[in-house]
Amino acid sequence: MRHDYFLLIPLMTCTTCVNTIPHLCAQLPVYNSDFRLSPGIQTKGELGDSLRIMGIVDRAYDVQGARVIEYYEMNTARFLGFAGDTTQFDLKRLPYLSRSPMMRRLVKQFGPATAHDIRQGKFMPGILRKDILSIHGWPNKRRREDGKVLWIYDHIVLTFKRNILTEFMRQGS
Repeated sequence: MRHDYFLLIPLMTCTTCVNTIPHLCAQLPVYNSDFRLSPGIQTKGELGDSLRIMGIVDRAYDVQGARVIEYYEMNTARFLGFAGDTTQFDLKRLPYLSRSPMMRRLVKQFGPATAHDIRQGKFMPGILRKDILSIHGWPNKRRREDGKVLWIYDHIVLTFKRNILTEFMRQGS
């Protein structure tokens, strides 16, 4: 797998590539971080005002013979989306999803969009306790109640049964 790293620098109203590579600027469908097609956006040069205001790091890959470009927020490494023809490669092989064992497991169980949501801190029944621990760390409090294990974070209570999240409840601020 070859990595081409380059940086997009916001300049008032336009975004320019420091390192322009012609084959990366080809017309590719662009998907947001929820893995939904972004209508009307065809290339990284047309990512729109919402992405132009922040620095973006592009990472280009060849996945099953198809060109894929992932977009990350500079300095945070937060996944913003990707460009690529999803008919040409298996989405589960997208580097963002396949790099970590936890993401591979979450994608297999929940699908790409939900796996990303979980990785970004959203809760949903079925998540393993070890995945929540690796994302959120140890809770503020833990206790057992009626055969269930409760983890209490600042404003949320997670209920586990057999190491699987069964429910969650937000508490008043």
